[in-house]
Amino acid sequence: MSGRPHPEHGPRSMPMPMPTAWHLFPHRINPLAQAADDHTRAWIHHYRLTEDPAARERLVRTCMGIGAAGSFPDAGRDLLELVTDLFIWLTAVDDVHVEGPDGGIARLTEQITVFMRVLDGGGPTTGTGCVPALADLVRRTHATLTPGQRARLTAALHSAFLGWIWDMSLHDRPVGLAEYNTMRPHTVSAVIATTLIEPGIGIDLPDSVRESPGIRQLTRSTTLLTGWANDLYSFAYEHGTEADADAPRSLPTVLAHEYGLALPDAFAAAAAMWDEEAVRMHRRVTRLRSSSAPGVAAYATACAEYLAGSKAFYDTTRRYTAPHRPHGDHP
Repeated sequence: MSGRPHPEHGPRSMPMPMPTAWHLFPHRINPLAQAADDHTRAWIHHYRLTEDPAARERLVRTCMGIGAAGSFPDAGRDLLELVTDLFIWLTAVDDVHVEGPDGGIARLTEQITVFMRVLDGGGPTTGTGCVPALADLVRRTHATLTPGQRARLTAALHSAFLGWIWDMSLHDRPVGLAEYNTMRPHTVSAVIATTLIEPGIGIDLPDSVRESPGIRQLTRSTTLLTGWANDLYSFAYEHGTEADADAPRSLPTVLAHEYGLALPDAFAAAAAMWDEEAVRMHRRVTRLRSSSAPGVAAYATACAEYLAGSKAFYDTTRRYTAPHRPHGDHP
């Protein structure tokens, strides 16, 4: 990020205190975890989401099935496999088209146009690659989601596509904290994830309930904490070396720029922000669990369990085990 202060204090030489408030969110895991992970491994290879064997193996090492099982502990087999495949698809697109060496905003926009056509029911449905894989996901949503849930998922995918374009269009422009927090839930696909919380517990909230201030605030907290956690737990991997000029934006680098902090201090501030927001979310969950409105208590509990699953994912995944080269080699 342009203007990143004090690059001599890079990830390999600085302390990285992680959030400490995870205990507020009890963790359960879906008993179908291993089956979901095995399914997604086969799905990755069936659709050849990337032609690079090393990059494909990195997708397998993500252990997305285990992560999804922690965030959706009550989902049935079909839904859990859909969630797992969808998130490995999003990861593959990000690796290949957003961060890949042959990427670029023009090429990404062209690819997104094809994705949009698939979401509208057109485009290729056979063969290999990300486009037929998306067509498979769309077909499966008709068997697992209600029409309203499908519409919300499609809208969330559109917002993720916009997030990718926003991210690539920035180049070296510094980003303020407010702008970053507006867009990060979309670029990390947290908005997509929260649209799947309801089907994950077998409910479909009335629109009036879903749009109520308490539910909106809870969902917002969930998406923010998801993005910030990714920033913190992938930080060393994403930034690679101390002098990595291509290191991506993250909450620590945004805070460093906005407040003139050295990177170690900005990282500690980001972890503290996560803890503070987690406490606020826990209070919201506790309050909403006593609600008599239809589905609210169950939804609040599911948001907390979804977030707990993200920590289990970072404890399990092998995706972040080698230095990252955003525009070069992909391990």
